[in-house]
Amino acid sequence: MRVESYLRAHHIHSRSLLTRLTTEIVAEARALVPISPDQLPVETAMRVAQTRVGEWLQRSIGEGTWSDDQFRGRGRLALLMSGVPDRCPEYFLADERLPTAEAQRMVRAQLQPGPELRPVGMPPATVEFHFTEIGDEKWITFSRSAFTRAAASWGFFIGFLAVAWIATR
Repeated sequence: MRVESYLRAHHIHSRSLLTRLTTEIVAEARALVPISPDQLPVETAMRVAQTRVGEWLQRSIGEGTWSDDQFRGRGRLALLMSGVPDRCPEYFLADERLPTAEAQRMVRAQLQPGPELRPVGMPPATVEFHFTEIGDEKWITFSRSAFTRAAASWGFFIGFLAVAWIATR
């Protein structure tokens, strides 16, 4: 379930592809469990999944190493920005190379730094809240006689229900 969720986080939605990739990763992790008995099988499976994604991104982008945090972020960002999982999911984690157009999208997809931020000083000013003015405007349109009639009607109705309830008990 965790491996499948990890693959879904990479926008793989094809049920058959998810099942195939999950089965391959879990089978590879099962083979590695006897080698590293100190790790939980789930940890081993997730390590295998991350390694496969990292190797695939290295092949697709053509530069960087999976141990580098910036490359991991850039690779995942390139994967999402290029839309490879949506356009051609059959190439995700496959041994065959991406089509040229998709590979170029992966390489070009990166964040560009924006303009440098400069702090700007603001002169101190008093904060004014106009709640009293708004309240005065509302009271002008408030009809006390309509409120009194509505309150009396509700009081009569609730009183009638109370009398009817007491009478039936």
